[in-house]
Amino acid sequence: MGDEQKKPYDLAALGLKLKGIGLEGAEKLAGEVYGVLKEWVTESAHASANPFDDLAIPFLKQADAYVLPQIDAINGKQDQP
Repeated sequence: MGDEQKKPYDLAALGLKLKGIGLEGAEKLAGEVYGVLKEWVTESAHASANPFDDLAIPFLKQADAYVLPQIDAINGKQDQP
């Protein structure tokens, strides 16, 4: 862990690391990356011959309830209701 990170997954520490690139830009980019990642996982699961990775798809939708507020908190302001 870095000097400023005192606990795992500390959003304040992440905010400090992202300040150099601008928090607004970091938040927007994180949202875009998350969307592309979900799309990529879904497409990969459908294309895979392994039936078990299809089980991940329903969990991706459920993850939005946790992940999107975390992304929204990157700039320190709540932008989404």
